[in-house]
Amino acid sequence: MNRPTHPARAGSLKPEFGGGHVNLDHTGSNALVRALIPSNEGGLFALSQRPSLAGDYVTKFTSTGELDAAFVRGRGFFHDALGNGNHLHLLADERILVTGALGNELIVTCYNADGTHHTPYGVGGRVRLRVSELVVHEHKRARLVEPTVSDPQANGTSGLPGRAGSLTQSLVAGDKLYLIFPVRWDGDGATMSVVVRLDGRGGVDRAFNQTGYCVVTMAGTGVADNAPIDAVVQPSAHPDHQAIVLLVAELVGLSQERKYLLCVTAQGLDYGFGQSALLPGYVLVPQSSGFTAAALLGGEGGLRVIGGTGYTDNFAGIVFGFTARGAVAPDFNHGEPLLTPGENGWVQGAFHGEGEAERMVLMTYLFQNGSKVALVRLLADGQPDTDFGDGGTVAIAYVVSGWASAPQMRVTSAPARDVLLGFQADVYWLLGS
Repeated sequence: MNRPTHPARAGSLKPEFGGGHVNLDHTGSNALVRALIPSNEGGLFALSQRPSLAGDYVTKFTSTGELDAAFVRGRGFFHDALGNGNHLHLLADERILVTGALGNELIVTCYNADGTHHTPYGVGGRVRLRVSELVVHEHKRARLVEPTVSDPQANGTSGLPGRAGSLTQSLVAGDKLYLIFPVRWDGDGATMSVVVRLDGRGGVDRAFNQTGYCVVTMAGTGVADNAPIDAVVQPSAHPDHQAIVLLVAELVGLSQERKYLLCVTAQGLDYGFGQSALLPGYVLVPQSSGFTAAALLGGEGGLRVIGGTGYTDNFAGIVFGFTARGAVAPDFNHGEPLLTPGENGWVQGAFHGEGEAERMVLMTYLFQNGSKVALVRLLADGQPDTDFGDGGTVAIAYVVSGWASAPQMRVTSAPARDVLLGFQADVYWLLGS
């Protein structure tokens, strides 16, 4: 007699993908996941590094969790000794971009679908941009600022955001690549956020703000120093209509104070964003002096700023909802910040779906009963999605041995909307529906 089969629950491990769990032991000891993206064939790419060896590893897994024999002549992975990436992108033509920073240089490397260098991009497949030679403001030259937070369990709690390297974020829209990072100016030592745009061949796109870059000075706000926390792209078929929304923090010493949203286009700062008469072009995140911002999410449902707050009796996660143009979103938690109970704030997040079906997957740490990475899925109105995991939550235990890095999370596109989670040398594939 055949037993009836029941579909796996959302939030459970995907059994077809190696039981839902694979690792990066093939790259050597102490592998650390830096980024994950789904492949077009139903598997995934993983960007990883080893603290004891310079460079990047890029691995391609099949839909069954095996190393892809069609990638890098049967090996399924490669090591690039000159890389220092912390962001990974899959382009429409299946080329792969790895972005990062080293010293005072931004580094972008382009690979073909088989893992070889795409030599028409930059010089031999690589772009190295020396920031001091590219970004100039009021005759002062810039240098990259290293993050001050290295503890992944204290991501963004003090100083600059706790990212892997100086490149805060990189975003792809069409054939354009946007690089977002903090700089410090020679002379007065002020810290500011910068957005650079590259074209499809890796060149600085001088059509962007007439220089190829935009410096966020925050003039007129009273903010002397600012640094980017996260950014999202609002895509458009025409590059002049593409917009980058940044979440930035005012810096006072080594502390993050007020947090702001702002929008940068090909013409520079969008002064119509937020519709504030007092601070045109800037949106002050409410209650942000007591708010540790961790990430900015963007999608058809608008913008969400996530993090943690210490202004209640217990430190808790918090989500602020905004429209795509920076106004308070009335349809998210009745226009109020969403407080979530728990001992930790959110450290990462991603939208899960589109339009009316949109949900958020948020990530935090749990320490009460052993160390765990917890994922929580919220409905569009901010309520827990009880169809995901145990009442809306999935918790995965981990053990830190030796080196550690912050977990990485991605959500695949419709219709599956699965969740990819990487931590240290482990990669998990969780079902979204």
